[in-house]
Amino acid sequence: MTFCQFGSLSKEFIRCSEDFFHLKTCSYDDIIIVLTEAGILPQNVLANTYSICSSHFNNFLKLNEKKRNRLLCLVPSHISTHPEIDHTHSSEVVRHNEKKRKRSKCLHFDDVTTLFRKTGVVLPVGTPVCISCRKEFTRKELDEDIYTYEECSSKVKDSSIHCMDTLIESQNTIETQTDGITHETCQMEYDGSNIFSDSETIEQQSTQESQASYQREEALQYLNRFLEVNGSKTISSLPSKSWFELSKKSQYLYVDRLQNIIDCVIGCFFPENFSDVSQQIFLSNSTDKVSSEENIKPLATLSTIAEFYQKSESWQHRRQLLSMLSLFMTYQEVLQLIPDLTEFKYYTSKKHGEKFGYGLPVPQAETHRQKMDPMKLDSFLEFITSPHIIRDLPYGEKKLKLSDGTVQNVPNLIRCMGSSDIIQQYKLYCEENTIIPLGESTMYKILSECTATIRQSFEGVDYFVAEGGRAFATLEAVAKELHSLDLMTQTEFSDTMYQQTFGAVKKIHEGRF
Repeated sequence: MTFCQFGSLSKEFIRCSEDFFHLKTCSYDDIIIVLTEAGILPQNVLANTYSICSSHFNNFLKLNEKKRNRLLCLVPSHISTHPEIDHTHSSEVVRHNEKKRKRSKCLHFDDVTTLFRKTGVVLPVGTPVCISCRKEFTRKELDEDIYTYEECSSKVKDSSIHCMDTLIESQNTIETQTDGITHETCQMEYDGSNIFSDSETIEQQSTQESQASYQREEALQYLNRFLEVNGSKTISSLPSKSWFELSKKSQYLYVDRLQNIIDCVIGCFFPENFSDVSQQIFLSNSTDKVSSEENIKPLATLSTIAEFYQKSESWQHRRQLLSMLSLFMTYQEVLQLIPDLTEFKYYTSKKHGEKFGYGLPVPQAETHRQKMDPMKLDSFLEFITSPHIIRDLPYGEKKLKLSDGTVQNVPNLIRCMGSSDIIQQYKLYCEENTIIPLGESTMYKILSECTATIRQSFEGVDYFVAEGGRAFATLEAVAKELHSLDLMTQTEFSDTMYQQTFGAVKKIHEGRF
């Protein structure tokens, strides 16, 4: 019969649920979390001897997740390096005037094992620790105040025996109430040590990684002391990601910091020849890079190109020269040759080289003037000479000189709308009939050449009031006055009116045709 063996090991009182399962069926990480949260070192027990309910299993995982999200050191005060400061029972919010120890890293399984050997205390995996506590836990040599390995071993044995006695007693009590042990229960007791068979090897590897991490942090402390002595800005922490996982902005920040460190070292060794040594280091690095690639220009040539860049006044020429440098050198390397170079100019020149060729100018686009399409021109002329634009017979004429020198008498045009309205209506006409029109400026120019001198009209009437119409009206009034005074006969009056009206029209038509 399966039952939960973690009811008495949980720090919180939680009722067991009805679903039970063997701990060996869980993942390796979950086994480590559950056992360390219960205060059991996984290396000294077999995971297949434990069964747990879902309530306690989920509770242990939630507690561990909360610990990982804490920002303060949660090492108990009796084993920490700061016994006067204990954050295990305090809230996360800490006032500014209070002392606090921020976490540096979370404990791994190898850190838990090392801590258990030194102090006999099992802390859960993922417990946040400060840098001083972690440094103390990963120290190779044990201090006199720390328990010896034999004392820890005796404590481990006593703790393990007591824990196992408690579990066996609980198991025997429940087994006495059952008829017997099923085949499944018997099969649970197979050799499950393979779960942690490689634990010692993993522990050694993890210990080596922990020691390397500690050495890096210790080296960072000495480096910060060196920077403080030289009056430079210190480095707060080591990067947690690899170089390629960092953003471009973070990479630039680290490059500036490393350059600052190199400058401090050079200034410490050769304070009087700082610029010469810096230039020599840069040239040596650039020479190594150039010699490792094929078909690369010598560094002297690149320096000459940079010198031409400084002397050039046109941005087009500078962009061509800079594109050649971008082919062989990075932005930081070019910056050593051209100190005032911006990142925008560098990458703009690099794109120019990729698009048009390195060192080549931008090709000039050839523009050609095209004649007007005769079909488009005929369509527009047909529209502006249609009855919609020109109504009834025009009056008067003007002389039009052609390109061959001949002069033609053409009638004055009478339009009922302006040039912009005509062009707007023509565009709508083209959209409705799927016709591609001429350019707007071209149409304005055509209308300016074909000007309309008279534009006064009455909408809906078949005749236009023109300047010459006033003369006809005056002559007609004079003729009527003479006829009323009997100074002109009826025949003379009719002939005069006929000649005045139709003579002008005939003259216009003769001029047009």
